[in-house]
Amino acid sequence: MFKGVYNNGEGISQILILGPSNSVVPGWTTIETSMEPSTSFHYEEVVRGTIQFGIWDVSGALQRLWPLFYRMIALDGLVFVVSVFDSDFRTPREWIRRLINEDELRMTQIVIVINIFDQSTEEVTPMVDALTTGLGLEELKSLTDNPDRFRWIVANAKEGENDSEWKSVIYQFVQSMQKMRFGAEK
Repeated sequence: MFKGVYNNGEGISQILILGPSNSVVPGWTTIETSMEPSTSFHYEEVVRGTIQFGIWDVSGALQRLWPLFYRMIALDGLVFVVSVFDSDFRTPREWIRRLINEDELRMTQIVIVINIFDQSTEEVTPMVDALTTGLGLEELKSLTDNPDRFRWIVANAKEGENDSEWKSVIYQFVQSMQKMRFGAEK
């Protein structure tokens, strides 16, 4: 009903970044500015070459308010960040399932970022496998109407503004969203 109340009118893709409140996962604010994680939210419009997008980074401490953000913003993408070291899968699994099934997000691309915190992929492969199984990601992907709108990646998101891997993930995600969005408008 209220979908898209916030829209800057310029066609800038909007991304919402979320993560569990009990996790040590950095969001965009931490990664882009090397600031300490916040307990509120941060909005920033980013321009990198021909890529332009808005990032809404909402703290896990505001979980009760997350629906306000994704119901009031015309979102193109949602990033849900989890830590490879998280051992309690229940809350993130419930949120991911809820987000995938929200009417307001049915046309929104969703990516789950599994943060490996500067560990080698080989070192954390068993933990990544346990996390993807514990979160039920394969099952969730099979439940979506469009399997291309839901995926997960493993990334090292810890280095602040020097973290080219994390930024690359976001930029590729934005390019993919824009192709989907502008391809659908033709």
